[in-house]
This record gives sequence, structure tokens and C-alpha cells, in this order.
Amino acid sequence: MKESHNLTPSVRLAALAALLALIGGCSGNSRPARTPVSGTVTYQGKPVDGATVTFAPMTEGAPTATAVTDSSGKYVLNTYEEGDGAVPGDYRVTFSKVVIEDKMAGKSVDEISEAYAAMKARGEAIPEPKTRHLIPDRYATSQTSTETANVKEGVENTFDFELTD
Repeated sequence: MKESHNLTPSVRLAALAALLALIGGCSGNSRPARTPVSGTVTYQGKPVDGATVTFAPMTEGAPTATAVTDSSGKYVLNTYEEGDGAVPGDYRVTFSKVVIEDKMAGKSVDEISEAYAAMKARGEAIPEPKTRHLIPDRYATSQTSTETANVKEGVENTFDFELTD
């Protein structure tokens, strides 16, 4: 027995348009507007190279923006794409720069993998890497950092941070 579909061409077209609109709405085009944010990070008066800068939103549900500083301490925030900035609003700003200080520091991924495989084969425990923070710990979390920023739409958002001990 053959099923009968009694939809008129105009109803089919309307259903197809609704489906395409629904699919289009899920494609990420509904991201909140961002505005460019940049600045410089110094510690004890010197630019910090390779620090992670995080703008943690104070508004629940807002996206986080991050960047890594260059050799002159400059950063440009990213939320969804390279250099797209941050959503306007209030942020707690954190900074982190950690180095690994153990016998694996400076080795390639392959060398580390081989060393760990050999340790595992001998039944040795793989040690936790020893790390050292190059910026005081108080700047590392949104609970302890006192640095803030208010990102505004339509203005230049440049935030320079001078970190101290």
C-alpha cells in the first residue's frame, strides 16, 4: 500500500525554509559580539614573554577570552577566533607562566615518551613533573587575582598590567 503525502508545494517549501533556518541558527552565527582587546604585561618592570593571560567573565555564562604574551609582553585576546577580542563586560584577569624543572625539561616529546616507556617497563613510577611559577601564584586564579578589566563596546580596549611580588 502506497502512503499518500497531502502536502502542497507551498507547505513543503515553508517546511524546508524552517528547517534551513533552524540549521543555520545552530552553525555558530549566534555568538555574542566581541570587541578587540590588547595590552602589555610586565612583571617587576620587565615584559613577560609566554605568559597566559585569561579574562574570566564576572557574568555567568559569558565566554572566557585568552592570549599568550609575545617577547615584548604584548597580547591580543581571543574568544572564538584568533584576535577576535572579548565580549563586552567585566572580567577578573589572571596571569600564568610555568616552567618545568626536572630531568625531562628541554627534551622532545619523543625523548620523554621513550624515557617514560622505559620506566614503565622497569616497573618504576613515573614522577610528577616539578614546576615553578615565574609570576606569583596570586595572579594565577580568578579567586586570588585582584586584576580586573571592563571591556566596553565601541572604544579602544587596551589594558596594561604591571605585576609585582
